[in-house]
This record gives sequence, C-alpha cells and structure tokens, in this order.
Amino acid sequence: MNNQITFNWHDKIDIPQLKSLYQSVGWTNYLVDFRTTVAAYRSSSYLSVKVAGELVGMIRIITDQQTIIYIQDLLVRPEFQRRKIGTRLVNLVLKRYREVGQVVLMTDQTEKTARFYQSLGFIDADSSGYGHAFVIDRR
Repeated sequence: MNNQITFNWHDKIDIPQLKSLYQSVGWTNYLVDFRTTVAAYRSSSYLSVKVAGELVGMIRIITDQQTIIYIQDLLVRPEFQRRKIGTRLVNLVLKRYREVGQVVLMTDQTEKTARFYQSLGFIDADSSGYGHAFVIDRR
C-alpha cells in the first residue's frame, strides 16, 4: 500500500472526499448547504494533503496576497492528527506568503487549540494588547 503524503495547492476538489473530511471533524455547519462550502473553496486559496490518494487534511485561506492572510479552515482527519500534518499545512501557507504582514484566524476556545496555534507563533490578539477582534455572524 502506498502511504505517500502529498501536499497540493489548488488541487481539484473531490467533493465526496471534502464532505467526508468535514464530517470526520464534526464541522456540521459546513454540511448544511455544502454547495456554499464548495463555492467558498473555489473562491479561496487552499492546500490539500492526501495519503494514498485519500484527502486527510486541508487548509483554506482568504488573502489579498499583499497585506493579510485569513486562515478560514484547518482540518485534519482525527486518525491523522498528532502527526504534524496541521503544523505542516500552516507552515507551508506561512512560507508561501512570507511577505504578507498579517496572518489572522478565529478558532474554537479550547486550550488544545490555543496551544497548537501558539506553538506556531500566533498570539491571542486580546490578551497581547495587539487589539480586539470583532465579528458579525450572519450564519
């Protein structure tokens, strides 16, 4: 069996595999109107990771490629977590867009998630004095 890990920018979206990836991590809001999720990918930059041809992880970003990157989604199948795949996805984004000044994301408020992003150099905007983050959620 070929367990080769491949990372690909803007790989062709395999809709059933993408849907399965979201299901595997329990992100059900993205599944309600999955056509919208697929359309969002087609309007974003994304990097996929496959093992033996199976989609096991994905990072999706929104960027003007000059001043800001917004990490919208970072997903790794549970059975592939704790193998540095998420770390590699984030680092590949940071490397590709190294000239862009700000990288922003919003995430769940869990200690595990905070530790993960802090290990990659991210800081909490509110607690660092960097500023406040505000949101209007229209979902």
